[in-house]
Amino acid sequence: MNASNSPVGQGLKQTFVMWGHSEPALIEKEGGRCKAGVYLGKNKPENSISKRIWVMKRTALLILLVFVFGNFQAQNNQKGPQQGVVKTDKNCKIEFLGCMDHLEIYLYDSSFQAMNNSDITGQVQFYHNDKTITTAPLVPYGKEGFTAKLPVKAYKECLVRLEIRKTILSAKFVNECVIAQTK
Repeated sequence: MNASNSPVGQGLKQTFVMWGHSEPALIEKEGGRCKAGVYLGKNKPENSISKRIWVMKRTALLILLVFVFGNFQAQNNQKGPQQGVVKTDKNCKIEFLGCMDHLEIYLYDSSFQAMNNSDITGQVQFYHNDKTITTAPLVPYGKEGFTAKLPVKAYKECLVRLEIRKTILSAKFVNECVIAQTK
């Protein structure tokens, strides 16, 4: 007589701990068959579907992070309508270009629409390798741009500061002309 046909095994509930996997499981046995299981450990044993879903989520997150950081880096080094370097401050874009004796500055709104230069003042501070700073005023250039005379071509970086209705916009630019000449 086997246990399933035994009158003792009929209708009785037995509870025992099963140690088959990496985590123990509490199994309820009724009438010789396993009815329900509750895992006692911290983690349920992973099945292949949940593991695949976890890997897919992790991969999607990684791809998203690469896209976001790549896009952020691309926006910081984008070229403007005049083919200059563009930086953003307070939803305005400042385009910088020039390697000869003058530089040009253009100001745009967030959708790259040129802003009229009337009632806008500004200056450029040039930082040199010997830790000195020289300043040049920004002079309106046409209706949408500004220009400034370069005190010397060999400056390390410059800070462009524009004032629009008591709001200060600023952006720092590296002297790419000196970098290009040293390559």
